[in-house]
Amino acid sequence: MDKPKLNILICDDDVEFIPVLKDKIIESFSSDFKIYLYTYSKSREVLHNMVKYDFAFLDIDMPIISGFDLSSFVSNFNYDAKIVFVSSKNELVYESFRFKAYDFIRKDNLAEFSIKSKLWIKDIIPKKYEYRYLGRVIGIDLKSIILVYKNVNEIYIVTPNETFRERMKISEMFNVLNRIERCFIKPHRSIIINLYHVIDIVKSEIYLSNGERILIPRPNRKQIKTEIMEFKSRGKRC
Repeated sequence: MDKPKLNILICDDDVEFIPVLKDKIIESFSSDFKIYLYTYSKSREVLHNMVKYDFAFLDIDMPIISGFDLSSFVSNFNYDAKIVFVSSKNELVYESFRFKAYDFIRKDNLAEFSIKSKLWIKDIIPKKYEYRYLGRVIGIDLKSIILVYKNVNEIYIVTPNETFRERMKISEMFNVLNRIERCFIKPHRSIIINLYHVIDIVKSEIYLSNGERILIPRPNRKQIKTEIMEFKSRGKRC
């Protein structure tokens, strides 16, 4: 079975530190993923060679374009990119989270890399919802679920390419999905929405990635809007 691919960016003006970090990344990720590493010592070089990075390890204190500024360009190109700031200035850790940092690594404590990388791997390995329907086992990548809705005695699970059916109460499905990963909200009693697929919220409507709009009942609007904004402020992390 082929390993999942990971595009990983390293940008640091300390050319002696780059191979050290590179070795740590290979050591931590290579057993689970096929790694494509892109290393740069000048932040402007990243702008001219942008790809959809899964991880971006960015030094903060770089000339011309800082790691903080560079992170905005990386995120704009791929919103789901996980930005890990790297610095010898520990006092910048708190400031880094204003830029939706996924994590922060201190150059003088790379021992923590091995510990944190195990959590990162757990976070990026696809989680699945598996069940049996009409004698066959069905497995659905959790992030691919856009919404779930009730129709008579069944529920329908909508993904970008296919809609699946399941015999379960929608309240039970809501609990099952959130036990796997707490990224689902219930705007009203007959619909579940995956926060990863919320594009926008305008007045009383949620806009989803498949073009659908879901009306939020008035009593639930404040809570649902708060949950969506908190999710976005965490950089789409559950």
